[in-house]
Amino acid sequence: MDSGKHRRRIEYTHAYYLQDDLESPIHLLDGDAAVKETYGYDEFGQDLYQSQRHFQPFGYTGYQIDNIAGTYYAQAREYRPEAGRFMSADIVKGFTHIPLTMNSYKEGK
Repeated sequence: MDSGKHRRRIEYTHAYYLQDDLESPIHLLDGDAAVKETYGYDEFGQDLYQSQRHFQPFGYTGYQIDNIAGTYYAQAREYRPEAGRFMSADIVKGFTHIPLTMNSYKEGK
């Protein structure tokens, strides 16, 4: 059964990522430093070019993409770019002497 979607096969053996300041991949280069793929994200991690899910596993801030759930795997939690937030609260509740850590859903590095 043909779903109408086609996958490209990447034929080069060495590939290199160029990342932005948030460690999100923005370009995929081949061994000759030629740009093979370009990626982009809005401020909440939405895929601007609709290309990353098909060719490589890393997305916004370097998180791995869960194609089934449509979320990013962020080590201990799932991040939903459509909502701009995590799907669950952080298990670390924060520190009273650092008030910004008390937001259980905050994205942080």
